[in-house]
Amino acid sequence: MASESEHSGVCHAPGVDAAVRHTSIDHLPDEILINIFSHLSFSELLDVVRKVCRRWRKLSRDSKLWADKEYHVGVARHCYSKNCKSGRTEQEAIRIFCRARSLRKVYIWRTVNRHLIEVLCNKCRRLTDLRVHAAQELGYSMVMNLVKQCSRIQMLRASDELLKTEAASVAVSRLQHLRVLRLQERRVLNTRVVRPFMLRPLAIGCPRLVEIDFGRLSVNMDDLKYFMNAKKNTLKSLRIKWSVDGTRSLLSLLPVYVDSLECLELYEYDLARDLAREAFTTVGSLRNLQELWMSVPDQVPPGTAALAFTNGGLQELKVLGLPYGCGVEDNTVIAICRGCPSLRQLSITHTRKLSPTAFSEIDRLEHLEVELSVEGCEGDPKATDRLTEQMPNLVIRGSIHAALQLFYFGAPEDNRVNADERSESDEDSDSDSSVGGSDSERG
Repeated sequence: MASESEHSGVCHAPGVDAAVRHTSIDHLPDEILINIFSHLSFSELLDVVRKVCRRWRKLSRDSKLWADKEYHVGVARHCYSKNCKSGRTEQEAIRIFCRARSLRKVYIWRTVNRHLIEVLCNKCRRLTDLRVHAAQELGYSMVMNLVKQCSRIQMLRASDELLKTEAASVAVSRLQHLRVLRLQERRVLNTRVVRPFMLRPLAIGCPRLVEIDFGRLSVNMDDLKYFMNAKKNTLKSLRIKWSVDGTRSLLSLLPVYVDSLECLELYEYDLARDLAREAFTTVGSLRNLQELWMSVPDQVPPGTAALAFTNGGLQELKVLGLPYGCGVEDNTVIAICRGCPSLRQLSITHTRKLSPTAFSEIDRLEHLEVELSVEGCEGDPKATDRLTEQMPNLVIRGSIHAALQLFYFGAPEDNRVNADERSESDEDSDSDSSVGGSDSERG
């Protein structure tokens, strides 16, 4: 048994008459208490720590404790860790916003009353990540209040109403810390709502913007040129349709106006047949790309998709996704294997037919250690057997089906190119669909 003085943390010399000092957790400095609190969950911080005493209540608001905490409005299935908390009712969400004023990340998965967003903006002024439902109505006053009260926002996902008027677009452009902007087309009762799209104020403002997702929006080509020229040294990630105005491909703009682009996602392929070769050749000229996702449907002329990986290839590319790749052929896979030596993750899904000859080239990719996805592909079921033997660390997702075994050609659930479609299906099933997804943020 330890002596009383040893228990107290104070050592006394024999024969010395000294008062025994008792210590407790209250004697710990703030820094250590905050470190201890950082291991607690969202609910423990809110429902336990803040109720102990005034000091703990104050420390529980420290910004370091809330950097990784998330609050979800609408559905609980998005909360998968102790750092998440969710609430289905608006009243519950309002109570959380009033108590957790250091909250950084809020995801709203359904349309809500504007009062809830007003409370969020007024109470949680340290907000850095906000994602609201695509159908959420955002009036000018609401946008102004958001910009004024939550000026630290770094990631914002909302409907295209953010930029529907010049005044609203100017307001958004004042977000000096905004790094990621993701826009979604607002629909009312499954009807497309066409609005003007004001992009130029955004080009002048938002100096830290590095990623923009235009969703399904059609952008004026002249405005897009102006925007890309203004962000040519800072823009690193772009998600946009192959054709922004329904007729012309935007790809010719990228090598001229954007020098810093590292991640590109192209979807909704609708180019005229005579523009296909030029479009894929232009993709192959973006030498700094590290991540590329693009749809290759069956209307792509034979031999065209391979042009993106020939003529020097994409030497820096590390992640390549060809979801819904009905137009991917053997020569495309061979060109990828020879033109992308740094590739670490390759996803080729829903192709019509790939031979073992194409897969035999994949062992050229010495850095392909992460993942190979072949879900929904048709061809020889044994085509990947050799890869499993030669690359034991490679994770192969899915399997190749023989022609008679493949009945379903729809996109897989984790297909990035159909992320918007998945979000919309969530809207229909849950009545409170996602606008966040994931970037990933794509994860």
